[in-house]
Amino acid sequence: MKNIIKTLICISMIISLILVSGCTTDKFTVAVDYDNNQGEVSGLGEYEAGESVTLIANPNEGYQFVSWMYDGVEVSKSEHYSFSVAKDIELQAVFREVKLNVVTLYNSQHGTVIGAGEYKYGDEVTVSVTENDWYEFSHFEINNEKIYQEEITFEIKEGTIVKALFERKDDILIFQTDSSEGGRTSISNMHHF
Repeated sequence: MKNIIKTLICISMIISLILVSGCTTDKFTVAVDYDNNQGEVSGLGEYEAGESVTLIANPNEGYQFVSWMYDGVEVSKSEHYSFSVAKDIELQAVFREVKLNVVTLYNSQHGTVIGAGEYKYGDEVTVSVTENDWYEFSHFEINNEKIYQEEITFEIKEGTIVKALFERKDDILIFQTDSSEGGRTSISNMHHF
């Protein structure tokens, strides 16, 4: 009887071990390397083998998402990346700073405009104008808004076109004084525009 009890105990322990070991599933870790100053990533954690994972990259203001990388190879350019877990995995989320352009449009015979170029999102941009001899500055136009200052400063949040408009000066008379003729003043030239 003692042998039967021992045998039954051994059999029940073996059955318990088989059942317990058959009920466990493999769990794998999904990790992502990224700079949290540039963006955030969701979907990280532990998953069971074969489970579907969706990683989501959210760039911070002034940054844009570029791609997901695995072992130095680009695997997706989409901010949402889904796959089935089969092992521990570490991906890299690549973000980059947004670069924006300021383009200035003007007639170079009328004057000069300084400030065009490539800027980072959120930079302070200053655009200024210098008039040529026969023209005077009228105004800048940005997104159909007229600005009547010869120098403007703004924070850039999108590519921007700045138009500088000039007007011809009124008729100009040029007077000359000749000291050899006793200080006599004469009109030497008259310009009509």
